[in-house]
Amino acid sequence: EVVVVFVILYDVYFLSLAAFLLVKLGQSTEEVVEALTALLKDDDLSIRYGAAESLVTLGQSSEEVVKTLISLLKDDRSFMCFLAADSLARLGQSSEKVVVAMLDLLKNDDDRVSGRASRALVALAKSSDTVEPAVAQWIEQYQNEAYVSGGIDALLEIST
Repeated sequence: EVVVVFVILYDVYFLSLAAFLLVKLGQSTEEVVEALTALLKDDDLSIRYGAAESLVTLGQSSEEVVKTLISLLKDDRSFMCFLAADSLARLGQSSEKVVVAMLDLLKNDDDRVSGRASRALVALAKSSDTVEPAVAQWIEQYQNEAYVSGGIDALLEIST
């Protein structure tokens, strides 16, 4: 069973390799992705990190993976927020739900989180024409708020 293999390989450094090897050995990609998606909800941050890295390595961006990563953007722990933002950007996920969630993350009080959201939006704009107008509209909507600078920084970088 795939889940058993992942539980045994709880070491974050081997999780990515194990997922890749299981796919190469003919293990169902769907099974591997389901197991990794479940691990995104683990209490152990290093396991969540390993699962996210594995999904990015495998290029897996199913609806369930994206939905779970979006939910992690609201995690109480800053590390999980910017890990999820980074993972979504690396997977090239620029759907409206992802962009709206990233824009919402610009409001985060933790500069590391809002900065990562800004960088993620810049990365997503390279493969999507919808990001730049969404960021511009967000800036217009929140122009008088203190946190608008993250959106302005992203828009300036997207525009250059």
